[in-house]
Amino acid sequence: MAASKWPMKQYSSAQFIESAGTVLFSYHEPFSNPPSSALKICLLHYLPENQLLLPKGRRNIAETRAEAALRETCEETGCECSMLPVSMETRCTLPMWGPGASDRARKETVQGEAFFVTHRELGDGSGIKVIWWYVAVAREGQEHMPARVIEGQFKPVWVGLDEAETRLTFEGDREIVKKAIMLVRGE
Repeated sequence: MAASKWPMKQYSSAQFIESAGTVLFSYHEPFSNPPSSALKICLLHYLPENQLLLPKGRRNIAETRAEAALRETCEETGCECSMLPVSMETRCTLPMWGPGASDRARKETVQGEAFFVTHRELGDGSGIKVIWWYVAVAREGQEHMPARVIEGQFKPVWVGLDEAETRLTFEGDREIVKKAIMLVRGE
């Protein structure tokens, strides 16, 4: 039996956790090319650890990744939101492409497609956690709601774009926010 020429690891369903989250932007009408000063990003102050994070959580059975990202964002921030269309490079194929479709990245305007993925080992060595990241926008006026503690542990904090990159606790979250900002700016 032949082995793949590419390095690979495989995991059964008992060995992986699948999560999804968003970089949640404030609403601005029209959203195309808003000035950076008009935009904010919602971070989560995780009170038990005093950390600033991005909203994310586990996907439920039979839930799409995009649905999980929106649900978890709403649960953790208290903000209703939707996916924001962005122009990004992707390797996803278009439905009309058949056999022999190119595997090269190309720019497409998409809504509800992951723009980033995080893969990390579980602390006990039993498998991996995969987190799919999306760009979302809060319903108009949501960023002006009084901040309250959500689920007994999260407090939403709206910050400017530059501040978001510097205040996040983890470097990986900063990298995700930086890429999301580039997509929203059309870079």
